[in-house]
Amino acid sequence: MSTPPLPPPPTLALAAFLALLAVQRGAEVAQSAANSRRLRARGAVEHGRGHYPLLVALHVLWPLGLLAEVLGANSRPWRSWPWSPSSPDGTSA
Repeated sequence: MSTPPLPPPPTLALAAFLALLAVQRGAEVAQSAANSRRLRARGAVEHGRGHYPLLVALHVLWPLGLLAEVLGANSRPWRSWPWSPSSPDGTSA
């Protein structure tokens, strides 16, 4: 029994997801900056800033890893997932 061929990479869905993720993360950064300005104006002091570069690295590397996994390692969603481009028997939907 041979393995059915992989469906083509879901490049449009991946691009849409990454674009929405970038917009959402940009909105988070803008909201965070506004909150920081507002709190500093009221006398707040920030503690624990040393972990911030690690969080930035995580938030940048995760989408890059997803991109590498889908395009570089030919990963695809499981065929049983409802949004999978293939039906459970391996044929194209």
